[in-house]
Amino acid sequence: MNWLLGLVVIVIVGYTMNGRRRGFIKTVFTLFSTIIALAVTAWVSPVISKQVQNNEKIMTVVNDKVSGILDFNDIGSKTADEVSFIDKLPLPKVMKNTLIENNTKDVYVAMAVDNFEDYVSNTISRIIINASVFIILYAIATVGLFVLSRTLDIISKLPIINGLNKTAGLLAGFIHGIVIIWIGCIVLTALSSTKLGESMFLLINESPVLSSIYNNNLLLTFITNLGKTLF
Repeated sequence: MNWLLGLVVIVIVGYTMNGRRRGFIKTVFTLFSTIIALAVTAWVSPVISKQVQNNEKIMTVVNDKVSGILDFNDIGSKTADEVSFIDKLPLPKVMKNTLIENNTKDVYVAMAVDNFEDYVSNTISRIIINASVFIILYAIATVGLFVLSRTLDIISKLPIINGLNKTAGLLAGFIHGIVIIWIGCIVLTALSSTKLGESMFLLINESPVLSSIYNNNLLLTFITNLGKTLF
């Protein structure tokens, strides 16, 4: 049994049942806070990521780690060979698609690279940086919203709704669980250059359920969109 899939199921079920226990109002407030934190993060992170990627020392460190886990032997010089190489990488489909779609002359110029090997390392490095910045900013935004809600005592002022409160809370808890798993996927993306990240991606790729969750992660569109930080 894929233990990562089991963990994902436990998290989603746990959030779902907690939503039922807490009821609709409290669960939706928590979910809404999470969404606000994600929205703020998605708005700010491209600007911060671009600044970080312009730091030569940081890019060099991340690039070296990424290059250390990739084997560029016998790639071939044709486009088909490069696509085949990308398809064999131990990465989820969404990251492979990003590598294939951005393998163009314009991107090479924007990245200041002149060969396929440097392009692959540079692209993965930028995705890792995007993910790392996203997680850090999300954590800051979450703490800020938590402090604000406690200070204003917002939740105590919300009206109490009975009847469907727990049933609706069940659904809201499930949605919250999915969002938390998506955030977890971004954490794994930030760990792409590590052995832990590589082993997690192998587990994701061997499970149709995990692959579907990762590759349909709406939050990853902000992480893998190189245009926001390159052009």
